[in-house]
Amino acid sequence: MEEPLAADQTGTQDVRDTRPGQIPPRPSGVQRVLAKLPLVQRDTPPPELDELAVAIRAAGKADLREVVRAYRYAELMHEGQRRRSGEAYITHPVAVATELAQLGLGTPTLVAALLHDTVEDTPATLQDVREGFSDEVAHLVDGVTKLDRIHVDSKQEQQAETLRKMIMAMAKDIRVLVIKLADRLHNMETIGHMPRDAQKRIATETLDIYAPLAHRLGMQNFKLRLEDLGFGALHPKRYEEIVALVEERNPERAVLLDEVMDSLREQLRELKIRGEVTGRPKHYYSIYEKMVLRGKE
Repeated sequence: MEEPLAADQTGTQDVRDTRPGQIPPRPSGVQRVLAKLPLVQRDTPPPELDELAVAIRAAGKADLREVVRAYRYAELMHEGQRRRSGEAYITHPVAVATELAQLGLGTPTLVAALLHDTVEDTPATLQDVREGFSDEVAHLVDGVTKLDRIHVDSKQEQQAETLRKMIMAMAKDIRVLVIKLADRLHNMETIGHMPRDAQKRIATETLDIYAPLAHRLGMQNFKLRLEDLGFGALHPKRYEEIVALVEERNPERAVLLDEVMDSLREQLRELKIRGEVTGRPKHYYSIYEKMVLRGKE
């Protein structure tokens, strides 16, 4: 969930007119809401879901029609809400679901990812989600909602309490944490629209809690991306300096890396061992950590 735009802590900017005498709030029952759509729209993927649909088809582990149905419901429930960037709020849950689809997760997780902010930020209720989708989806949405509602006073308490809650959630259903990590990842990718003090707080929390949690879950891609995004938000000048240094040395590093990989592949062939040799550049936050340890900050 995105950080709040107002004191209501919803994380969205609702531009609907709610003055007395205006159109009453939309019904939140899934069937009633979806019944307003033409039949052809209810399970046909719109262009906004192209990347998500490609990931689902590639993995073959989720029901695309049910995911589209969840999207249609979430889109209607979030209608009129905007992120700080000015984009429609629905772009956030779609990005979260797309990350998870690329990991090959199944229908309940993707549906919950699309609905993960509906109970917190719209007229939808957990009972609506349960009746309109399933107990399993409602369980996941409820788990993410409870994590979003953690509010304590001090930073130390906030970090410790968040970590405890997450560990408890992991014991119940690890998918809740995976959704939350994807949620944090997309929020970090769009953090530039937040006030500077909020950026620092969120980036620190990301480095202290979310990146280590991704590491514990074996989600190395998430861990590395969260670290680099957190580092860039917390120390933008140092981040830019390291990026420039890495780019400057990339050509010679690429040549050396190719030579080492070729040598290793040749040794494997000689030993008649089947294997794949790959290499990757060191990530920016990892470089920064080593520089700090060596006193070169």
